[in-house]
Amino acid sequence: MRRLANLRHRSGVGDLAWERLSIWQERIAQFFDAPRFRRYLPNLNRMVIRYAVPGAAGPRPDPEIPIHEVASPMAQAVLLAGWLAARLEWRRFKTLEWLDGRGFRLRLEGRHEMVDLHIQPEVTDSLPAGELTSVHLRAYGETGAAEFIIDRSADEATVATNADGMTALLRQVVMESPRPAELLSAQLTANPKDPVYESALRAAVIFLASAQSGEPLSSRTARVVSAAQELGG
Repeated sequence: MRRLANLRHRSGVGDLAWERLSIWQERIAQFFDAPRFRRYLPNLNRMVIRYAVPGAAGPRPDPEIPIHEVASPMAQAVLLAGWLAARLEWRRFKTLEWLDGRGFRLRLEGRHEMVDLHIQPEVTDSLPAGELTSVHLRAYGETGAAEFIIDRSADEATVATNADGMTALLRQVVMESPRPAELLSAQLTANPKDPVYESALRAAVIFLASAQSGEPLSSRTARVVSAAQELGG
């Protein structure tokens, strides 16, 4: 991802993983269209993103090689986390857990709350490896905790909102994956200088480097931020 940021800074290279996230970004944004739910945004304190890894019917990677390097890259999951973190200006995180190349837990500092970020693999044969399977957001409000959930299965997803002391509001939505030709077409016509993508990518670089190191981030953050600045951010 760091090399990708460097290439993009010089030549505007595209990213199909980012293009695949557009429907997830749209669904997440729709949670907060209503003013009564929008007030929860600054108070988000937990985000769990799960992505698909092969089950019994899928290929078996070498157990000595980290999963993200073989069959189930975390690119979409980490970019989505980076997008939301950059939009909400989450800062100053530390590593809680590194799951041997399959995921991680970080703690970030939001505007009003500390935020726990979880990236986790989910074994499934209904989606290609690396595709997102669910996003769960939690926030605190005046009337208690609120939850915003997207659980995907194949080309559909269950979207749930549990807030303001009400029973969860459920609905089914289409989550059909775009075809490669559609992704490529969208990237070819996109603005090669997309500040939203670039900020999400920089956050993803920092998340991965910090989680993998397992170091307290007081020392690690400075080095990664310095590297990101060299890449144009």
